[in-house]
Amino acid sequence: MIKANYNKLYLFLLINTLLILPSTTYSDSKSFYNAQDIKVTINYNTASDVRNSAIEIAKRNGFNQISRNLLGEEEFKRLSIEDITISNLIESIEVESEKISSDTYEGIFRIYFNPYRVREFYTSNSLIFSDVVLRNLPITIGFKDSDQFFIFSNIWKTGWKSVHSIQDKIFTKIQIVEEFNVQNNISDFMESSYVDISASNEKNEVLIWSEIRNISENELTMDIIVKFIINNKSYTFQKTFVQNIERIDETLFSTMISEIEKEILNIWIKSTRTQSKIEIISFQYKGKNISDWIELRNRLEKIDMVSNYSINEFDLEKVHGMIEFRGEIDQFAPVLRQYNLISTNFGQYHELSLYD
Repeated sequence: MIKANYNKLYLFLLINTLLILPSTTYSDSKSFYNAQDIKVTINYNTASDVRNSAIEIAKRNGFNQISRNLLGEEEFKRLSIEDITISNLIESIEVESEKISSDTYEGIFRIYFNPYRVREFYTSNSLIFSDVVLRNLPITIGFKDSDQFFIFSNIWKTGWKSVHSIQDKIFTKIQIVEEFNVQNNISDFMESSYVDISASNEKNEVLIWSEIRNISENELTMDIIVKFIINNKSYTFQKTFVQNIERIDETLFSTMISEIEKEILNIWIKSTRTQSKIEIISFQYKGKNISDWIELRNRLEKIDMVSNYSINEFDLEKVHGMIEFRGEIDQFAPVLRQYNLISTNFGQYHELSLYD
């Protein structure tokens, strides 16, 4: 009995030590708050203050760079901020390189913004933002084949196959469904699924249906319907593009693809938006060994939306604890899944498990 109590005490102290000690890992989303390769060129008459002027320009350009990634295109258009406020959000500035001639200054800067201050600024200004990474998003391309589309199909497919990520926030896996042709229709395609969801019972997937409506000597009109599924919830949007086809090359559809990417990013940001409210979530975790406990800690500490966690109860097989989550409860499982953590909701608590 005494030995069992010692084992239990040892386990308690060890688990709490592992969960309290700083992790050697860092948040994947922290890089969203670092602006890189900010290039500034200034033509000047007197060189006395040109470097400081360049730094002021770099600060704003750097803040615009991180804000495009964190806010998305829609919210970015609403962004308004004074120079002095931007300065207050910055932790440090590095001059990566600079070149000064008789009348021109050229500099490249790296700017590190404070994540907590930036989030506070966005929140206080009612701007929707997200720093959650979507690690593996299958995007399936289907199209209604036709004699009109045949000449353009390879360019369309090649354009999508070159998409590996969207703003370094959504990492994609492109697949082309060749068998969908004129005998198939959009309903068949949109009701199908091309991903294996056995690992976590959650589905993230994009289906893109493309169909040429009209083609003339100089213009092509294409209808696009996109279905974005996040954690089994569907978001659908439609776009019609009129494309000049006087010049046909690999970049023909780049503007179309870019516009669709922006819409996908906006949907992801809204569905994983970071909020000021805190949800207190009870969890249970069954670890097989010490390595499991370390791995749990490392993965939790990568998630910026997890602001804190603690252990309340334990035994030799499992622990119960609390997680402070900055977001809505229905965001919890899909956010954790991006860090290879499965959350199963049992009502009074969520059971966490690791998967690779």
